[in-house]
Amino acid sequence: MKFKKITRGAFVPLIIFSCLFLQACTSTAQTTESAQDSLRQQIDLIIEGDYVVSMEKDGTVYRDAAVAVDKGLIIAIGPASEISSAYQSLSTLKGDNNIVMPGLINGHSHAAMTLLRGVAEDMALLDWLNKYIFPAEVKFVDAEFVRIGTELACWEMIRGGTTTFVDMYYYADITAEVVESCGMRAIISATVIDQRSPDSENAADSITKGLAFIERWKDKNPRITPVFGPHSNYTLNAEQLRAVRDAAIDAGVAINVHMSESPYEVQHSKESYGTTSIEFYDSIDFFDAPTVGAHVVWPTEAEIAILAERKVGVIHNPTSNMKTAAGIAPVTAMLKAGIHVGLGTDGAASNNDL
Repeated sequence: MKFKKITRGAFVPLIIFSCLFLQACTSTAQTTESAQDSLRQQIDLIIEGDYVVSMEKDGTVYRDAAVAVDKGLIIAIGPASEISSAYQSLSTLKGDNNIVMPGLINGHSHAAMTLLRGVAEDMALLDWLNKYIFPAEVKFVDAEFVRIGTELACWEMIRGGTTTFVDMYYYADITAEVVESCGMRAIISATVIDQRSPDSENAADSITKGLAFIERWKDKNPRITPVFGPHSNYTLNAEQLRAVRDAAIDAGVAINVHMSESPYEVQHSKESYGTTSIEFYDSIDFFDAPTVGAHVVWPTEAEIAILAERKVGVIHNPTSNMKTAAGIAPVTAMLKAGIHVGLGTDGAASNNDL
């Protein structure tokens, strides 16, 4: 086959025609793409993954899927192809070799105690607290300690997939500031304890400062929830626990408390109040305020019924309970009774990691 010879003069119009043709094709493609874009909803973020764990009631796990997020809310979950067809995002996180799932929740922690990790090992809870932890806290813990320790804890939790935690420690404002800056969510307890502590002199001082903390942070940031954190019924007496309950009710906040954690606590309650630990709390109407009990290792059958009736949440801390020889919590019995049971790590000093 012979090609027709094209002279220089004829070549110029051909170039012009080709350019116009390509321009028209490009324009058509751009128009089509623009039309498609205009049909897609504009959102902030698409997160892709080889698998997406939806947490729907039927337990659906999507393969090659994506999550659409806008203004901080998940608005759609489904196959990646469908999500990309329906939404146009400002940012997309590629999820090759990744699973997308809800962040974990650490139901009980003392975040800043990452800096006390390894201070005391292999001893029972009360010896651990009274001989080592409480003295070390009075000597070393200040606002800067809490800031650095909490920053480390947040990094450690995020690295392990935890995005929300419940905290009880000193200098609650500092903890809140760290959470605000790192992007996590937290329920932050203002610790109440009737002894000299790093940020208070006694129970009354703790309550006063706790109320001020709650007033500063309540409704300030949707990721931060301030609550009261009375330490226990062996570091506070009945009158002081009632005062915390009343303050929490007046402030409209919940309570986070160590409860029935050790044989010592149960024995202390019997000797001081004539009844077991949870029955004592119930006898003073402590549960009139929304309450979450940490540990709950030694409840009786009657106390489990009380927790269920009073809708008290429980946080099981298995590693900490083993390390401090607190015991083995009756988790199955509590679940069977209808109690909501979550998981926690406790502080790194009584767990060694978060």
